[in-house]
Amino acid sequence: MVNESMGNANDAFARGRLAEAREEFTRAFEDAARSGDAATMGHAALGLGGLWVNERRTPDEYAEYREQLLHTLHTIGDEQPTLRARLMVRLAAEACYAEGAPPADLRSAVETVRAFDDPGATAEALSLLHHVLLAPHDRTEREHVAHDLVAVAARDTNTPQTALTGLMWSTIDAFLAGDTEAPRRLARLRLRARELDHAAISYLARVIELMCWLRAGRIAEVEHALDEVHTMGVDVGEADASPWMAGQILSIRWLQGRQHEVLDVARAVADSPDLTRSNRVYPAVWAAFAAASGARDEAHVALARVDPFGDPPHGLAPSSMWLVSMFAVVEALRHLADAERAEQAYRLLTPFADLPIMGSLAVVCFGSTHRPLAWCAIVAGDIERGVEHFHRAIAHDLQLGNLPMLAITRAELAAALGPNDPAAARGLLSAAIASGTEFGMARWVEQWEAQQQTLRDATIRPEHQGQWCRRGSAWEIEVGSTRVVVPHSIGLHMISVLIASPYRDISAAILAGASETPTRQVVLDASARDALRRRVQELHTRIERADATGNRAQSAQLCDELDHITAELATTLRPGGLSRTFTTPAERARTSVQKAIRRAVDRINDQAPDLAEKLRRSIHTGTHCRYQPTNDLPHTWNTTKKP
Repeated sequence: MVNESMGNANDAFARGRLAEAREEFTRAFEDAARSGDAATMGHAALGLGGLWVNERRTPDEYAEYREQLLHTLHTIGDEQPTLRARLMVRLAAEACYAEGAPPADLRSAVETVRAFDDPGATAEALSLLHHVLLAPHDRTEREHVAHDLVAVAARDTNTPQTALTGLMWSTIDAFLAGDTEAPRRLARLRLRARELDHAAISYLARVIELMCWLRAGRIAEVEHALDEVHTMGVDVGEADASPWMAGQILSIRWLQGRQHEVLDVARAVADSPDLTRSNRVYPAVWAAFAAASGARDEAHVALARVDPFGDPPHGLAPSSMWLVSMFAVVEALRHLADAERAEQAYRLLTPFADLPIMGSLAVVCFGSTHRPLAWCAIVAGDIERGVEHFHRAIAHDLQLGNLPMLAITRAELAAALGPNDPAAARGLLSAAIASGTEFGMARWVEQWEAQQQTLRDATIRPEHQGQWCRRGSAWEIEVGSTRVVVPHSIGLHMISVLIASPYRDISAAILAGASETPTRQVVLDASARDALRRRVQELHTRIERADATGNRAQSAQLCDELDHITAELATTLRPGGLSRTFTTPAERARTSVQKAIRRAVDRINDQAPDLAEKLRRSIHTGTHCRYQPTNDLPHTWNTTKKP
C-alpha cells in the first residue's frame, strides 16, 4: 500500500500535478509512519513540501509540516545521511519564508547535500535555495545558483524534470534582470513543459505570458484570459494561483487608472491568510490606492502595516515582492506629498535603479525602477533630478517593451517639464495619448488630454490668475469660485514666495530666511539658551489663552514663533541640554519649512479641503522647494501685498 501511494505520488509530482501529489504523499507518509518505514517517511515528507518553498501558508499548516519534518529526522537518525541532508535543506528553506530566518543555515545545508555528489538531490537543494533568493538584493548569488543548477541538471539524465526546473529558474532570472532574451527563454520553457506534460510549470509559463501581454499593452486580452488561467492554477494545486490572479487584476486596474474601483479588493487581499509574513505588497498596494483616492488617513494606516523603512523582522524585509512593494509605497508617498519619506525611499531604491519592477516569479511588471526614483526626487523637491530619472525610465521601458508604463512615464515627464519646455511636453503627451487610447487606458487618457489642453491654452491665451494676497493680519486666497481668509502665518508667506515663481527650485534656506552658504554658526551661550526656554514657556501659556478665547489669528502667530524657537533649540543643543555647533543652516531650515508649509495648508483645509489637497500635490518641499501646479491650479498668482 505504501509503495503504491509513493508510486502514485511520484508520478503526479513528475507531471506537476501538485494537488494530486500532495494527497498521495500525505497517504504515503501516514502509512509509513504507522509501519515504521523511515525511508518512505523521509521521501514522502520531502514530497509534501511541493515544488516550491512555503506551499503551507497558514501558521497551522506550517507548524504541522515542520513537525512532520522534525519527526522524520528523528526517526531516520543517521542511517540515511543523504536523505537526512535533503530534509535539513527543506527545513531550513521553509524557515526562511515562514519565520524570516536568514539564509545562512540553508546555504550550509545545501553544501552538505552537494558533498554527496547526487545530481538529483543537489538540484533539488539548489532550486529551494534559489527560491529563497528572489529579492533584488540577492541577484548576483541567485544567478550563480541558477547557473550551478543548470550544470547539475545536465548530469541528472534519469530525471528530465530536473533540467526543466533549471530552465524555469534561468527564465525567471532573465525577466527579473530585464534581459531582452527573457521572452525567448519563456518560449523554450513553455515548449519543454508541454513536451514533459508538466502542469505546474506550464501554468507558471502561462502566468508569465500574461505579464508579457500586459507589457505589450494587451490589457483587455489579459483581463479576458484571467479566469481561465486561474482555473488552470487551481486545478494544478498551485498555492499562489489566487494571489497571482489578484496581483494581475490590481495591475490591470492601475494601468487603467481605476484604482478607486478596487480599493476594497486591495484592502481585503491585504488580510489574506495565504500571504507570507515577508509579503507586504498588498498592504502597500492598499496604501497606494487609498492615497490616490484621497483617503489620506487610511493610506497612513496601510503604510504603517508595511513599515517600509523599519528594520526586519518588523520592517519590510528583502523578498521577491520588495520592488513592487516599494513601487506601491512611492505611489502612496507621492500622493501624500511626503518629502521626508520620499528621500528615504530614494536611498533604498537607488541600488536597483536599472532593474525592472517585477514581483514574485515575474508575474507582474511595473516598468523601470527609474520612475519611482523620479517621483521620490520630485516629491523631495529636486525636479531636475526627477526629470533625469524620467528620461532614463522611458529608455528602460522601451528596452523592456513595457508600453503602458512608457505611456504613463511620458505623460509624467511632460508634467514635470510643464511650460518650461512646452514643445517637448506636447510631443510627450501626444505619444502617451495615442498609446493609452490604443491600450484602453481611458482614465489616464482623460487626464492627459486635460493636461494637453492646459498646455495648449497656455500658448494661446492668458491663463486665469489666482489671488494670494496679504491684508493686514490675514491672507486672502482666491481660486475660481473658492475664496478663503486665513490668519497670517510664516508658512503662508513661504507659499507666496513659491507660487510667485512656479516650476523653479527655491532652497528651503532662502524660504526660512537663512543663507544658502554653509557657515560656522556661533553657539548659544547660557544666557541666550535660558532666554529661549523662558520664551517657550511664555508662548505655551499665551497659545492656551488665545485658543481658549477663540483668537485663532493670535494663536497661529504664536505657534509659528514656537516652531522656530523649538527648531533652534533642537539644532543647537546636544542631548542633556549642552550647546553644540552646526554647519548647515540649509539642512536645518528644511524641517522648519516643511512644518510651516504643512501647518499653513492644514489651516486652508479647515475652509477649503479641495484647494488644500491640490496645494499638497503641487507644493514639493525638501532641501529645495518648488510649486508645480497640478489639478487645475493656476500657474500665475497675484501676490501683491495689500494694506
